[in-house]
Amino acid sequence: MREGETRRATKPKQIPARTRLAARAQSGGITLVVGAGVSLSRGVPDWESLAHRLWLSAFKGRLSPWKTSKEGLSPRQLPQFLPIIFELAYRELGEPAFLEALKSNLYSSKVRYPADDLVGMRTSNETLAVIARLIVQEYKRGSRRRIDAVITFNVDDLIEQAVHAVAGFGSKTPSPEEEVVRVVARATHSHLGGPTRRAIPVFHIHGFVPSNHRRHYLSHFDHMLVFTDTQYWSTSAGAATFANRVIASALGEGRCIFVGLSMTDINLLRWLALRTIEKDRDLSEVARAAYSPMQKDIIDRVFGRHFWIRTKKNDPTGFISEFLSLRGVESVEIKGWQDGSLRALIEESFPPK
Repeated sequence: MREGETRRATKPKQIPARTRLAARAQSGGITLVVGAGVSLSRGVPDWESLAHRLWLSAFKGRLSPWKTSKEGLSPRQLPQFLPIIFELAYRELGEPAFLEALKSNLYSSKVRYPADDLVGMRTSNETLAVIARLIVQEYKRGSRRRIDAVITFNVDDLIEQAVHAVAGFGSKTPSPEEEVVRVVARATHSHLGGPTRRAIPVFHIHGFVPSNHRRHYLSHFDHMLVFTDTQYWSTSAGAATFANRVIASALGEGRCIFVGLSMTDINLLRWLALRTIEKDRDLSEVARAAYSPMQKDIIDRVFGRHFWIRTKKNDPTGFISEFLSLRGVESVEIKGWQDGSLRALIEESFPPK
């Protein structure tokens, strides 16, 4: 080095997020966390559309809360706008009528059921089909499977139908010994259904409202909904609630891959924040104890082990991704949901052999 020159620090080569996702996935312990995005292409409404339909069912002719005043003010500015809509409809209709309206609006004539599309579920690039094939593939690996569970924010049964279609049961209802996935919508479900030693649990943390359309999977209790504002906040009432335990275990002990989620759900952000608080406490203890820098690196590495699969459209400015990186969730961008990009990523991350 010549006199007067300063040595430039060389940054370690950054490993692409896609490569890290594949490495994590192949080491196992994965929980798939899915949202409305996996069902939209099949005609199931998103949360806002569903809330709007229920409002019309409950309050025909009443001024819509979606309407904006001349001053630009709207109830939609409320953070819990949709749960409030669901609660008002629930109170107006009563539970039986609310459930009936919910089911009829959730499963409209526009829904294309996976049970009626065996070829599509086994060959197409759509998100639901890709996820279903992955679940069946991992189920068949037995003790070597890399997916431990699926958590869904959806109440529909399209994942179960899609898995059943891919598994090739036809019109047959699988026995408990053959069951590929097991519906878990409340804590007691985990202990029902006989010897389900290999079934992959699908946790419906917002409840379960099955369509009963050519239903060929096992389920013991329906509903247990988390729709209304009261129901929503009840999930945070105590550490031992069903949703809290399921999510806390997945975030704290497993490796989560988020698919079809906007990552802006208030409860999800709360769960991620609670985990970050624990991480910050650990780092504070390391600093006070004057441990080696390696201890901090280990904590950071263990903390940052979750991934959010998204398109550019899902986060055009990168704002959400930047924030999620502080929560231990890394963003992996794909080109599109229906163009084969997701399929290629999943096949790369979960090779059959």
